[in-house]
Amino acid sequence: MKIFKFFLLSCLVTFGVVAIAQPSFKASVDTNRLLIGQHRTLTMELRYPKGCVPQLPIISDTLMKGITLLDVRKPDTLAAVNGMVGLKQQVVLTAFDSGSFVIPALMAGYYEKDVPTPSVLMSEAINLSVQTVAVDTTKAYRDIAGIEKMPWSIKDYLPYFLIGLLVIGLVVGLLLLIMHRRGAINLLPEKRVVLLPPDQEALNSLETLRYRKLWQNGEVKLFYTEIIDILRRYLLRQFNVQAAEMTSAEMLDALSMVKINSVAYEKIRSLFQIADLVKFAKLMPSPLENDTALNHAVDFVKESCPVQPLVESEEKEKNKI
Repeated sequence: MKIFKFFLLSCLVTFGVVAIAQPSFKASVDTNRLLIGQHRTLTMELRYPKGCVPQLPIISDTLMKGITLLDVRKPDTLAAVNGMVGLKQQVVLTAFDSGSFVIPALMAGYYEKDVPTPSVLMSEAINLSVQTVAVDTTKAYRDIAGIEKMPWSIKDYLPYFLIGLLVIGLVVGLLLLIMHRRGAINLLPEKRVVLLPPDQEALNSLETLRYRKLWQNGEVKLFYTEIIDILRRYLLRQFNVQAAEMTSAEMLDALSMVKINSVAYEKIRSLFQIADLVKFAKLMPSPLENDTALNHAVDFVKESCPVQPLVESEEKEKNKI
């Protein structure tokens, strides 16, 4: 008797394990009832042997007439049970007509290794009951409410205001740039150039020329050209003599009309004479003559510069007393 019971228990366990380990495909919804427009989730679970390639149903936008597909989610794997791995996929459905609907049996399967044809599994059909929203006919109907006006807020219009200012600024800036390039206006601040007095400017330039040591480095012609150019600018600023294009003789004639002492005139005449010989006759003056020429230029500027009268300052001192 004990042997028979042990044999019967072993058979039940064996057949139970075999039954659990069978491939399967199930499809179900979270609930079979829904209102028009409500969503329901269709869940499909496929169990298949490990190492096989699964194939879930391909769901179209309209699962059947009256049932609309809203979303197909990505498949998820299920934990293996007795050598059977699983695949799960969910689909969101809805309906916009009332009535009873039957989702037909869905077909899934899997491909075994070296087997060209798939093993096909079928789910059971699913019944859906779609109901309309209950209307209380004892209450009066209410018309659709009109559009409600929201209170005005500056935050709603601030972005448009800022964009408008930006556009206006860009347009104004572009117009000013065009006018500036055409010379109608000047956007750049004018640089104020503080000019030294003519004599001070000439003396500074002559002193700078002395430190450049041009004739000492063989640049004799450039040395005399620089001296004459400095004196040309001095004559223009000090005596309004347009000396830029004048020859040495023309500058001397212009200076004869200016009230300068004879000593200063002779010094500049001597300087012009040796400068012309260097430039046109290729004369090579001695070092003493070069130093003398530069000193004559300095003396001419100092002696030809008019002395500021001291009468006004003396009168101011008397008035203070």
